[in-house]
Amino acid sequence: MRSVNMYLDGLHLCSVIAPYIKPNVENSIQKLQRSLSALNKSLESKTYLVGEDVTYADIVMVCSLVRPFNLLCDKEFRAPYKNVVRHFNTVVNKPHFKSVIGDFKYCEKALKNVPPKQDNKKEEKPKKKAAAPPPPSSADDTPKPTPKPKSALDLLPKSSFVLDDWKRTYSNNDTDVAMKWFWEHFDPQGWSIWKATYKYNDELTLVFMSNNLIGGFFARLERARKYAFASMVVTGTNNNNAISGYFIIRGQEVPYEIYDAAAYDSYDFVKIEPSQYEEKKGPCHATRSTSKYMAWEVDGIAGGKTFK
Repeated sequence: MRSVNMYLDGLHLCSVIAPYIKPNVENSIQKLQRSLSALNKSLESKTYLVGEDVTYADIVMVCSLVRPFNLLCDKEFRAPYKNVVRHFNTVVNKPHFKSVIGDFKYCEKALKNVPPKQDNKKEEKPKKKAAAPPPPSSADDTPKPTPKPKSALDLLPKSSFVLDDWKRTYSNNDTDVAMKWFWEHFDPQGWSIWKATYKYNDELTLVFMSNNLIGGFFARLERARKYAFASMVVTGTNNNNAISGYFIIRGQEVPYEIYDAAAYDSYDFVKIEPSQYEEKKGPCHATRSTSKYMAWEVDGIAGGKTFK
């Protein structure tokens, strides 16, 4: 909760002291969601945190949530944490609380960063005499500068494996047909395959919340859309589930476009070497595993998302 309150203070001061840094803000919000999930589970069968009446624990918890619920957590944000909201309403409406806080109002629209206004006044500069026009030329012989690549991945040697072709094949065909095409066209020199596993599976609770974690991660990978494809799934049941899957990535390393995402540090990325999936006498274990994740045929699957 402290990181969220610090973030809220930062929104008021960022124009004076420090710049707004989006990954840090997103990381703080993700930590708040994990804390609220744990608290929501704890309150499933209890009115108060300890005992049958308000204690110091309830006072501290509610006071920590006043600013987030008032400034940051709108209705959509609060929706998964019904037990927390119930507890908050119970305590914040006690007479002693109302005498200090008054009638509490929930956030309708989350507080957003507002960049400082720039001074549009321009210094007046002495006017320069217009330069004489260049002599006319029958053709423009001035060499045009070579456009700079938008990503270091654009500098890699051309690959025979075209990601857009794979995405169309995957989207428009049964998975067995698509995977046959994939292993026939995949270029292990120009591309690599990675197993991604969520580091905190023991902290996951409801399946739909785990599915939302995948969606949140993918939403932060927009810059990697030209260079990556992924299939991530949730396996298990409520309060006993896990997140894992496979990434197909341009080049032989996890690029900046992926590791710069705020949620990247929550996952372990392990590279699948070509020796593990080369087909000699039939599909090997790694090949079968990759194909199962792409087809969503993993044992115990309860949900998933595809990045394409």
